[in-house]
Amino acid sequence: MNTFVIKYSGPLERQIGSMKNNDRSVSFYLKPRIASCLLALIFSMFTFLAHGHTESTPMLDRDKITEIVNKVAELIQRFYIYEDVGNRISEDIKCKLGRGDYNGFKNIQRLTSRLTQDIQAVNGDKHLQVLRFKEGTNAEDEGRASKKDNYGFKKVEMMVGGIGYIDLREFSHPSSAGPTARSAMHFLANSKALVIDLRNNGGGWSEMATLLSSYLFKNPVLLSTGLTRYNNTSEETWTHYVEGPDFSGIPVFILMGKRSFSSAEWLAYQLQAMKRATIVGEVSKGGAHGIEYFNERELGISIKVSTTRSINPVTGKDWEKVGVVPDIRIAEDRALEAACAAGLDTLITNSKNILDKELMQFYKTLFRGRSNPTDVSDTVLREYVGIYENDEYGAKIELQNGKPLLAVQGGGPTLSMIPLERDKFELPGDYLLEMDRGPDQKIRKITIKFIKEDEVYREVLNRK
Repeated sequence: MNTFVIKYSGPLERQIGSMKNNDRSVSFYLKPRIASCLLALIFSMFTFLAHGHTESTPMLDRDKITEIVNKVAELIQRFYIYEDVGNRISEDIKCKLGRGDYNGFKNIQRLTSRLTQDIQAVNGDKHLQVLRFKEGTNAEDEGRASKKDNYGFKKVEMMVGGIGYIDLREFSHPSSAGPTARSAMHFLANSKALVIDLRNNGGGWSEMATLLSSYLFKNPVLLSTGLTRYNNTSEETWTHYVEGPDFSGIPVFILMGKRSFSSAEWLAYQLQAMKRATIVGEVSKGGAHGIEYFNERELGISIKVSTTRSINPVTGKDWEKVGVVPDIRIAEDRALEAACAAGLDTLITNSKNILDKELMQFYKTLFRGRSNPTDVSDTVLREYVGIYENDEYGAKIELQNGKPLLAVQGGGPTLSMIPLERDKFELPGDYLLEMDRGPDQKIRKITIKFIKEDEVYREVLNRK
């Protein structure tokens, strides 16, 4: 009799206990026709597991769909900030349910996605969401999840000129992220200016925004008042005393972008309204409402409902659907350089130390040029072409494919000249090259500036 041998060894045995034996392999001795069918079955199982289908997705019948939609409608109608809008949203999805718009959604993930789309469409509230139920919607659980991302603190750095920089990607709850936040602020204790980068921050817990704000004021300040309709309450949010460095006397800049949302916008809006921070970048996403989670475990869904308005004491309103409008509007990928230039400008004005002013002016020129580079015409570029030298050094400026290059003579490198503004260029390695024109407007010399031991050094080369 012919036999067909299938030998299996590997991780599948952890999924199918009946195939286990002591030597971690299984042999079948079967007739070829039966074995072929079994092979097809096993290959199907491998394909199933390879695509990660280890957790079953609940299939929905019509009764279940009706329950889910009615529950979403009920919660929004009862708890949404504005009663009239809540009624409209509720009626809209119940109308769609009656028309059978949701009958084809047998998969809960697809149904929740469609419901989110429909409830947001009524008035554009991006906080309104229907999600598949999962554990981990409280501060403690989310804290454990965000710990691996350092609670959102992507980068903390002391930049040139004494500018402190925080790249913060989310607002984790202070109950878990507090020590990390305090460590970041302590690290930047000697900053002369502070930049908080929220361009990639989608929000989170407003308590973290309040904690960070508290470092920026010497005395308690009312930041906002939250108004909740369904229980007719109001709650004030104040800064509070924090032990640690005092940032109340330094300029603050907050970077915003198209992805900035919710609590990230909350922090920027409150500080901007109180003239405590300058906002730099692009208009943010426009989500001002406070939310509450309603977990319907038996239905397999969670609903995020906007329940609270955030009213600023200065403006008397919020930023819902409008976004936070920057004081310095610039493409978000150049916002950091623009903020640093603006910060250094303020520091130069306030400084009485000549050497500090010169150092800060050097970096201001670099940052300002990087944030808003100037196109230099071919006519002007040709004016720079020539040989420049002093007693020790020589250099030649030439054009290659329309781009200016500085070739250091005597076997030195050839460097790209990156335009910052008319007659000013950046050289690789944080060097500045400045053109000096005479009364006749012709280039008579160039000055190459660089930093050494926190001082600005110069090499002046005269045109030959």
